[in-house]
Amino acid sequence: MTPTTGQTLQNRYRIVSRLGQGGMGAVYRAQDTRLNISVAIKEMTPQPGLDTQTLTQLHQQFQQEATVMAHLDHPHLVGVSDFFEEGSNVYL
Repeated sequence: MTPTTGQTLQNRYRIVSRLGQGGMGAVYRAQDTRLNISVAIKEMTPQPGLDTQTLTQLHQQFQQEATVMAHLDHPHLVGVSDFFEEGSNVYL
């Protein structure tokens, strides 16, 4: 389910607005209510009708992206500090 403005994910991230959307998901501006900072949340929303194996692969690839990005430190790269699933969607 696509998050809506004002909705809170993981009892932590309050959605402020959607920044953009593409073929595999969307990016949202959110407020981290624990740290009181603005964050960007990337959502992967797979196309309907994908078989379970493909869906599992996509989730694993997205988690791998989050893990790799979390270990990179460069001024031109966005830092990743969390990865989570909510409903059938995954977020970083």
